[in-house]
Amino acid sequence: MSARGRAAPSAFAGLLCRLTAVLLPRASRGRYLAEWRADLAAEPEEALGYAWSVLIHVVELRRVVVNAGAGAVPLRCRLHLHAYVLVHDNPEDRKYVSRHCRRCGFIKDDGQAGGQPQTGLAWGASMGIH
Repeated sequence: MSARGRAAPSAFAGLLCRLTAVLLPRASRGRYLAEWRADLAAEPEEALGYAWSVLIHVVELRRVVVNAGAGAVPLRCRLHLHAYVLVHDNPEDRKYVSRHCRRCGFIKDDGQAGGQPQTGLAWGASMGIH
């Protein structure tokens, strides 16, 4: 393939990243655009796929950047109305679960497995009780 054929996807990827940066808050555009340009330069053969990935995830990035300036904790979570998902922390004992908030990352671990309180040396040592 000619050098011109390889330059076209890379140039298009750079244009796509510049257009994507417009969707970010003005104060953050320069930082992310510089980071994206560095990533494009590091992997020129993967540039087009990377640029599409940047475009696809820009809405989520914008939400994170905007919320970072506001304390980053959603109002519902500040009111202790977390959106918990159950997480199995121990792959060997699937009964033990903790609850993680999918919005703010708060972890609630009440030491219960299958609705029963956990006891014993291992659990107590991990919780700093013994």
